[in-house]
Amino acid sequence: MNKKTLFKSFLNFFWLRPENALIFSLKADKLNFYKKYFKGNSIDISCGNGIFTFLTFGGKISEKNDMYQSLDYESKDIYDKYENYNIKIDYSPKKKFLYGTDWKKNLLRKSKKLKFYKNLILHDNNFKFPFKDGHFDFIYNSSSYWVKKFNFHINEMIRILKPNGKLILTVKTKNIIKYNLKSLTLRSFDAKFYKILDNNRLNSYKGLKSLEEYLKIIKKNKNAKINKVEPIYCRKINLIWDVGLRPIIKPMSILANSAKNNDRLKAKYLMVNIFLKLFDSFIKSYKPEKEYTVEWLLEITKK
Repeated sequence: MNKKTLFKSFLNFFWLRPENALIFSLKADKLNFYKKYFKGNSIDISCGNGIFTFLTFGGKISEKNDMYQSLDYESKDIYDKYENYNIKIDYSPKKKFLYGTDWKKNLLRKSKKLKFYKNLILHDNNFKFPFKDGHFDFIYNSSSYWVKKFNFHINEMIRILKPNGKLILTVKTKNIIKYNLKSLTLRSFDAKFYKILDNNRLNSYKGLKSLEEYLKIIKKNKNAKINKVEPIYCRKINLIWDVGLRPIIKPMSILANSAKNNDRLKAKYLMVNIFLKLFDSFIKSYKPEKEYTVEWLLEITKK
C-alpha cells in the first residue's frame, strides 16, 4: 500500500486524532519494506490494541468502527477501557503474528478481537521474556523507548531472536523535545499551557534517548548487527503531532458518541475527507530531513 492509502486507512480509525493517522501512515510505509522478512515464529512486542500492525499488514476494519467508541473519561488513560469496544473486520492480513504482548489487559482484550495474534501474553518489558533463546524469526517493536530498563530490554530481544532473524525497531529520540511547540514558544505561554498540551506524555517515555545513544547500546551486544537506520519523520511532522487535536479529544469524542449513528458516520466521513485533501500532495512527496529526524526505524539481525 502507498502512503495515501495507508493514511486513509488510519484516518478511518483515528478520525478524531488525524495527527496520529499521519504519523502511523509514515511509520507503516517504512515498515512495509520489511514485511518480506515476516516469516516463521513472529512476535509483535507492545502490540497495544493491535490496530497499527493489523492495518499496516493489510487488514481492513469497517468504517463503522473506530478508536473512540470505548473511552473512560474519568481515567488518566481514557483509552484503557474495553466495554463497548466493537470491531468488525472487513478482511484480515494473509499472515498472522504468533505472539503479541502488552502490559495492559484491556489492550490485549482489544487485540484479541482482531484474530491477528495466535497468542497474546501480558508482559512488562522491564522484565525477562518468557521465551527460550533464539525463539523468533521476526520481532517488531514500536515502543522500546517507553521502557525504563532500555539496555536490558534490547538485550532480551536479541536473546530471543534466532541467528539471522530480523528485529525491527521504531524509536522516538530526544528530538521530540527539541522540535516541539514548547521549544518554539517557551516565553509566549505559561507553564499550565504546556502542562495541558503534554499531559505527562514525555515523562512516560522512560527510555527516550538520542539516536547515537540507542546505536551505542545496541552495538555493545556482540550478537547484534545493525543493518539499516532509516528516518521516519522529522520536525515538520512532529510539530503537527505535538498538539493536533489532543487537548480537545474528550469533548470531541463525547459529542461524537452522543450523536445518532448516521450523523456520527456523516461527521466522520467529512473529517476523513477534509484531512485527505489537506495532506494529499504533502504525504505523497514527503521525505524526512535526517538532521531533524524525530523517529527512526532500525533493522537489526542476530549474528
